[in-house]
Amino acid sequence: MHPIHLPFDKVRSNIKIRNTGKTPEIWDVIRQKWVVLQPEEWVRQQLIHIFSDVYGFSKNLMAIEKGFLINQKPKRFDLVIFDKQANPFILVECKAFQIPLNQQVFNQMCIYNDHIKSPYLVASNGILTYCYKQNHENKDFMYLEDIPSLT
Repeated sequence: MHPIHLPFDKVRSNIKIRNTGKTPEIWDVIRQKWVVLQPEEWVRQQLIHIFSDVYGFSKNLMAIEKGFLINQKPKRFDLVIFDKQANPFILVECKAFQIPLNQQVFNQMCIYNDHIKSPYLVASNGILTYCYKQNHENKDFMYLEDIPSLT
């Protein structure tokens, strides 16, 4: 399994950050509001810009931190990119830089994806990024060398 090289350096100039005195904030282009700049949020906002500016996914087809229930416990996904028919296309799990992308992270994504039913999954901590395709029928996974396109 090899990580995907995403061009994080190409999108940093598009990201807006402000410091209101209490804590730095980052402009969330999907929710259209300022949010606290946590390490995980920094990774998420960079990925949103990469997915839209580099890979051509519409920001109108992205959703952030939507809640759902698993075994009556509330959960939230980090980011989902939908296809043009409003079906989940890519489930994205964002982690802070210091969080390793280990089996626990992939297990979390799989549990979430049992509910979301996305064919593609991406995990990134801003340093490493992995993408794979999930076959829901036989529970197989195939690691990919790049982000899939909608076309």
